[in-house]
Amino acid sequence: MINKFPKAPDLNVSVSHREIPAAPGAGQAVAIAGPKAHGTILLVEDTHSLREVTKEFLELAGYTVLEASNGPDALALVQNTSQTIQLLLTDVIMPGMSGPDLAKNLQALYPNLHVLYMSGYTDNKVIRRGDVDPGSNLLNKPFTREKLTTKVREMMGS
Repeated sequence: MINKFPKAPDLNVSVSHREIPAAPGAGQAVAIAGPKAHGTILLVEDTHSLREVTKEFLELAGYTVLEASNGPDALALVQNTSQTIQLLLTDVIMPGMSGPDLAKNLQALYPNLHVLYMSGYTDNKVIRRGDVDPGSNLLNKPFTREKLTTKVREMMGS
């Protein structure tokens, strides 16, 4: 988002999440954008509201996000896109197909695909149940925008 200030028509400021107050009495606050990321993420989450907010967080960070509500829809989406997916961000437990099963299918198409699982269960419980392998990248729900984008940047090297 770009804000233009009426008293300084040539000044454009990119808005992000950090606010820096203006000089005392100036009455303006300026938001400074952090570095923009790049890459395409396939987001698969069966809870609509969580999928929407997660997508927004990732897009604000600069990523292109393809979204699906379950594994079969994600596979269909991948077959109909020309974009190369660098990261699969998926819920572990979903109706129709689990996140790990989806990851195995997609890694056959994208051998270098990074996978980040999301779960409302603790790491130990998900691993103990056998839902994901030990050493898998797991993001516990609920998560903050900062926690999500930090983990995604680490995994994508951006």
